[in-house]
Amino acid sequence: MGRMRAARPWIFALVLVALAAVVGVLIARRFSEIRAADAARSGDRSVRGPAPVEIVEVERGAIQDRRVFSGTLEAAALATIAPKVAGRIVRLPVDLADTVARGQVVAELDSDEYQQAVLQSEAELAVARAGLVEAESAATIAA
Repeated sequence: MGRMRAARPWIFALVLVALAAVVGVLIARRFSEIRAADAARSGDRSVRGPAPVEIVEVERGAIQDRRVFSGTLEAAALATIAPKVAGRIVRLPVDLADTVARGQVVAELDSDEYQQAVLQSEAELAVARAGLVEAESAATIAA
């Protein structure tokens, strides 16, 4: 009977530790369930449940290798285009990034002002010629 009494405290301690372990596991599971429910309500994806899985038959087909890249394109050569005269652009026969050849027209300017200037210069030339004829006639009469 002396041995039985000495073993009782150990058995009692062992049962107590086992009971504490079971209660600890149950509490941990409950906290885990509460945390998962809170995460689901708030949309938090860090706590995940089982992933949904769909099972389908294996099919044969073509594999497409598609990739998306981002970056900046740079031209191999750059050219600065500047008109010899100022004016309003009336037509652009090329678009941005089009390839152009030497001498190709890339923009047409409004020529109304220049046409008016030419007409005015021609009129002034005609007046000057008339003045010359008049001066020659006056010189002939005076001689």
